[in-house]
Amino acid sequence: MVIRIWFNYVSAFSMLTRRLLESALADPAVEVRWLPHEGGDQRLGAPLPSALVWEFGVRRLAWRLGLEIGRSAPPPTGGRLALRGYQYACDQGLGEEYSEHVYAAYFLEKHDIGQLGPLARAAGRAGLEPEAFRRAVTSQHYAQRHRAALREGRNITVVPTLACGGHWIEGVPTVAQIERLTAGAAPLRA
Repeated sequence: MVIRIWFNYVSAFSMLTRRLLESALADPAVEVRWLPHEGGDQRLGAPLPSALVWEFGVRRLAWRLGLEIGRSAPPPTGGRLALRGYQYACDQGLGEEYSEHVYAAYFLEKHDIGQLGPLARAAGRAGLEPEAFRRAVTSQHYAQRHRAALREGRNITVVPTLACGGHWIEGVPTVAQIERLTAGAAPLRA
């Protein structure tokens, strides 16, 4: 069984969904396939949650998942370069590690992952050679790979979005929704 999940590194809800799935999915027969998604104006990045949504939505859910994040959202940035880097990291067998470090750099350390320097440092912490990473994410090869990956999610409007078979969940799922999704039952909409 494959669960496809569209995400963006500038979406706090994508980060929280990743953390939730780490604890909720114990079945080795379930393959999770992370797919990049861009929405809106990538020069500015995804719209950040309001202060109330950040405090009572993002921070509370993060706390329940064992993740301590700051009292305010990081400054807006674009996610395109980080998403290109994901393609390279996956080619090197380090997609999961890369994602963990990119999310940490942006949401925990508040570095601008839309800039190559901070992004390369996060990639280095994930085990990627920083100079090779810089060359890869600025190459036409990975620009084309990223564009090709985006085509699969061209009808997605919300990140995260999870899909399995014909069933979809938009937004951060509950544990019950994940269980229903992996059991093949139609999940409740988030």
